[in-house]
Amino acid sequence: MKTKLSWVITACLLCIAACASEKSEVLTDTGIALVVSFDDENYCVECLELQEAGTQVSLTDLFASAGITIATQDFGAGFGQAICGAGPNDNELTGCDPAIEDCFCNSDYSWMVFERNNATWTSSQEGISAMTVGGGEILGLRWTNFDPESYAALSKPHDFDFEQVCTKDQLLARCTN
Repeated sequence: MKTKLSWVITACLLCIAACASEKSEVLTDTGIALVVSFDDENYCVECLELQEAGTQVSLTDLFASAGITIATQDFGAGFGQAICGAGPNDNELTGCDPAIEDCFCNSDYSWMVFERNNATWTSSQEGISAMTVGGGEILGLRWTNFDPESYAALSKPHDFDFEQVCTKDQLLARCTN
């Protein structure tokens, strides 16, 4: 009886160890990670899962799917739409509301779009209407001040990797307040 019980306990421990060591599948073909940073403390992060691999979606569709409200205005000069304000809902926009003020109402801050490659955020040179994203990509949006001469962002989105946001068993979706 003692040997049988030892065998059962050993089998259970091996099963637990094997299950614990399995990694969750990362959605590299169908997941798009989105990080929206309103300031140094408040952000939203979400993984949006595409219906099929190889699909591209516009940034405006991506934000709508994530429940992020964005207010835009034509930037001109072929850059497409600029993001004036963004928030977790219509009542909490950070930035400027083009319905009542200029899109660039704050001369020290603006919304900037970032792409993450090799653990580094790089600001995009396109307006959101010109951009599309697909599976395996991580996109950031940040309300940031910038260098007045180079227009380089002085702050970047919060530091999340794709694997932290888009795993099959844990599709991360949360906003801080």
